[in-house]
Amino acid sequence: MSVKLACREKRGVTIVDAGGKLTLGEGTCVFREKLHELIESGARRILLNLADVTYIDSSGIGELVAAYSAVTRAGGQIKLLNLGVRTRDILMLTRLCTVFETFDDERAAVHSFPAPPLTDLQLRWANFMHRITRRSPPAERTAFAPDKPVACAVQKEIPRQV
Repeated sequence: MSVKLACREKRGVTIVDAGGKLTLGEGTCVFREKLHELIESGARRILLNLADVTYIDSSGIGELVAAYSAVTRAGGQIKLLNLGVRTRDILMLTRLCTVFETFDDERAAVHSFPAPPLTDLQLRWANFMHRITRRSPPAERTAFAPDKPVACAVQKEIPRQV
C-alpha cells in the first residue's frame, strides 16, 4: 500500500493528511507531485499530518526534506503534525527535528503559522477606516490634503489616487 493523501484547509493553512507507507517508489512520487501541485496553486502555509503513516524509509525522509526546501524557496512554511514514534525517532537521529517544527495538537499547529498577508483591498479598507475613525483636534479634522498619503494602521502607506 502506497501513501494516500487528502488535503483540507483550516484558517488559511493547507493540511495534508497522509496515510500508508511513504517509501521509495510510488509513495514518494505521489507525495512529491502533490506538494508541488500545492505550491503551484499558491499554498504557502502547509501542515503535514503524518498520523496515519505506518512506515517511512530514507527516501520518504528525503521527500520531507525536499518538500521543506521547495516550500521555503517559495516563501512559505511547512510543519509536521502527529508524528509516529518511529518517525519521531528518525527525525531525532538525523537531527531533522531541528529543521522541522513538529506538533501533536492540530489547533496549536494551525495557530503557529503567521497570519496571511493582507490583500490590496483589505489594506485600502484599513486605511479608509483609520482615516474616518481617528481622533484628532477639530482644526486637523477639517484639513484635507489629497496629495498626502495616509499611513495605515497595518504599517503600509497607500498613496491617494487623484
